[in-house]
Formats: sequence, structure tokens, C-alpha cells
Amino acid sequence: MRILAFSDIHNKIEPVRRLVNTVDPGDFDCAVIAGDIGSIAFTDILGILDELNLPVYYILGNWDSKVNYHHDASATSLHLHDKLIELDGYWLAGFSGCPAHWGNNPYFIELNKQLENKHQEYLLTKKEKQAAGQIKSSTLNQLKQSSLYKNYVNDIKKINKEALHLNKQALFERIYTDKNCDPRRTIIMTHEKLTRLSDYSCDAPLLHMYGHVHTFEHKVRQETHFINVSALDGEPSAMAKRQGRTTVLPGNYCEITLTGKKVVCNKRLLPEAL
Repeated sequence: MRILAFSDIHNKIEPVRRLVNTVDPGDFDCAVIAGDIGSIAFTDILGILDELNLPVYYILGNWDSKVNYHHDASATSLHLHDKLIELDGYWLAGFSGCPAHWGNNPYFIELNKQLENKHQEYLLTKKEKQAAGQIKSSTLNQLKQSSLYKNYVNDIKKINKEALHLNKQALFERIYTDKNCDPRRTIIMTHEKLTRLSDYSCDAPLLHMYGHVHTFEHKVRQETHFINVSALDGEPSAMAKRQGRTTVLPGNYCEITLTGKKVVCNKRLLPEAL
């Protein structure tokens, strides 16, 4: 099976158009997007990818925080969250959202409701001060020194960890519940790289695809191939910018070939814009 894989488009339509004009769809069985399509141009981008006439499976990242989880944006695209798809003897699964921004992830939404109920006093205090125009630097600093604020921030960190745990747990429960699925032939796709897979699965998934960090990599750990397929738009990541690395590189995509348990990945650069 051959997969066209990419991520981190960030609302930029032009690299997607170049990709569609560059690849031969007949060389692939499907296309996958490992998040950060972009909330603003989301529907337009998936509409352009319709021209490939390939099944397109996608998950959402931190740039997709406003996208509805229950709406597939085009004729050929399918949101992979909470699904297990069989593809020529392999199984594709994943979840949307990430600790950088969970967006409309159902687990996070529920946890966040509980957080808001628990911290009503702090949130009401903040809201009242904002409404009265009292949030100045001195007032804000005082608020941040309060125990209410510190407890709130600590609980935000906790629900981020819990949301990640619940999504990973649900992902592998889905895999093991399906009696037809071979966990050793699964393809896991998320926006941020997952760690400690063995805490959730007795069997090593064949492949884990992700993006978020705009640096291609292909490594094998405990029989699982970890492939960072980003970034189609070629922009440096937010972390790179904070470190002073602002060079824009040619966008890249990946051609991944699966033969039995053999995984071959070739990174390809988009041609220069005309």
C-alpha cells in the first residue's frame, strides 16, 4: 500500500495546489493529513484535495481548533477521530486535538466543563474585573499571585494530561475491540507525537505518523516506525521562531510504502512556486 502523507498547512492554499499539480494520484492508495490544516481555509483546502480523487483521511491539530469534529468537509475526505478504517490489510486510527490546543476534542470539552465548575470563583472574579475595565498590569499581577489563579493553572495542566490519557486509551480500546484488527498492522495518526505507546498496547503498532514539529524524521523504536511528515507549507514552527530560526524551507510531503511489515518512507520537496 502507498500513502501520500503531509501535515502543517496552516491555511495556505498555494502549497496544496502545488502538491495536487505535482503528484500522480495513481501512485497512491490514499492521502493522509496529520493535522494543522487551518480553521480558516479548512473547507477550501480539502476541496482542492478532492481533485486527487483519493480517499483523504485527516485529523485536527492546534490550528484547527474551530473545526467541527462531526463534519467532513468534502466528498472524498473523512475525519479519522473516533474511527478505525481498514485499508488493504492495515488499520488506520487516530485522534484529533493535542495539548497545544485541544479545540473541540470531546474528552477535553467535558474535562474543561468540570474545571470551570470547580473554579467558578476565580473565573467570575476575572470576568467581573474585565467587565469593569480593571484588568491593568498591576491588577493582573495581583490576580496571578492569588491562590485561586495558581490552583486554576495547576488544574489546567492536569486536564491536559488527562485529556491526552483518555484519547490514547480510547484509541487503543477501539483497536483491540475490533476482532478483525491486527494491532501489529495498525497505523496511528495524531498531530503531536505520542510516547509510551507500550502503556496502552501490548503490541507495537506498525506506524505512527504525526506533524506539529516542522522537522521531518523517520525513526524506529520497539518495532514501531515513527514518521514526522511535516510541513507542507515549509514555515518554521513556533518553537523554531522562538529560538531565532526563521528560514522558510521548501514544503515537503512523504511517500510511504507498506509491504507486509516493511515501511519505506521517502521525503519529497514541493517544487518552487511559479
